[in-house]
Amino acid sequence: MDIRQAVRAIVAHPGWLASLAPVMFIAWLPLLGPLLLAGYQQQALAQAIRHQEGLPAFRFDFATLRLGLISQILVALSGIVAGLLALPLWSLGHDPTSVDLTATALVQALAGPTHLTVTLLSATIASLCLVRYAASGSARSAMDPAMLWSFLRSEPSLWIATAVTGFVI
Repeated sequence: MDIRQAVRAIVAHPGWLASLAPVMFIAWLPLLGPLLLAGYQQQALAQAIRHQEGLPAFRFDFATLRLGLISQILVALSGIVAGLLALPLWSLGHDPTSVDLTATALVQALAGPTHLTVTLLSATIASLCLVRYAASGSARSAMDPAMLWSFLRSEPSLWIATAVTGFVI
């Protein structure tokens, strides 16, 4: 994961501002805006996976809306899976109204270490599913545990980022 290359890929295209202007305006639409934005995000991610330069053209159509809706459903399913995987930890939670001076402010803000673990796990699973969906074009393939595991094994930077975040917290 090269963050500099990701930023350069966006601004290196000569018409990057003109490409992103409709996306910025469409994001303000209630209900449809987030779905179209998620669909465009998936199109941009798929284009980056195929090593194509520049940004995709934004289209206000049913295909982009459908892509965004499937992306949002995958994110919601990832949150459910993360909650179920961390189910044994919920009994270890403490009363969120108590103050523990040894815990970090982030743990207190997220109502305890269990909630923070589920949030981190949900974000990791959701990002894996969205990348798999952009690469394969299949929502079923995006939620396949064997494919997600093989993807995790091939990308050690995901393990490093998750472990560092967990260590800091």
